[in-house]
Amino acid sequence: MSTEAYICVFKDSHEALAIRVLSDGHPEHTGKLLKQHYSHKDEAKVLINLGSLRYLQDTLSKDAKQKIDRKGPITITNNRILDLLDSVDYVYYVGTAGNWYYADRELREWAKL
Repeated sequence: MSTEAYICVFKDSHEALAIRVLSDGHPEHTGKLLKQHYSHKDEAKVLINLGSLRYLQDTLSKDAKQKIDRKGPITITNNRILDLLDSVDYVYYVGTAGNWYYADRELREWAKL
């Protein structure tokens, strides 16, 4: 069974953009890569604009094998981001200082990576 996740970037104080990652969404893989390779908010925005992914890699790629959704990210209100955990195991977001945070389906509380 694959571990799915959403990766989010805040657009403003009311909305965020989110993409789904279908595999390896756990903090030991996706969380580690986000922290190591996407710690600048501009890099995170480029990642989000790729659209949903089969898995996250350490470099940005438009590789068709990696991408699953050519439509781009979904928009969600900021107060509903934790509701994404109804359909995935983890949710990640990047803070204003480039720090990444995550929540899991069980606890539904934010923790810093």
